[in-house]
Amino acid sequence: MVFDAVARHGSGVLALERFREVIGSMPAPSGHESLLSERLNDWLLESRGRFPKVREVEELLIDVAMKLAKGNQGVAASLLGFTRQTLNKRLKIRKEKGG
Repeated sequence: MVFDAVARHGSGVLALERFREVIGSMPAPSGHESLLSERLNDWLLESRGRFPKVREVEELLIDVAMKLAKGNQGVAASLLGFTRQTLNKRLKIRKEKGG
C-alpha cells in the first residue's frame, strides 16, 4: 500500500489522498484486518487529512489489539510484537495521561 501511494504521487508532500485511492481499490479485509481498517478509516475522517503521529498510530494499534484479545494483555502484546510488560507499561502511561 505504501509503495503504491508513493509511486502515484507527483512531487512534494505525499498526500493522504494517494493512500485513500490505494485503500479504496483493495479487496475488503476480513477479521482483524477489517477492524483495523475500520478504525484507521475513522481516524482519517476525523483528522481531516492530517498525517497521524507515531504515538497516535501506536494507540490505535493497541486499542485494536486489546479489542481482538478481549482485554487479555498477553494475547494483545503478542499481536503487537511486545512483551506483556511493555504493553502494560504503555497502557499505564495512557491511563495516567487520561487516555
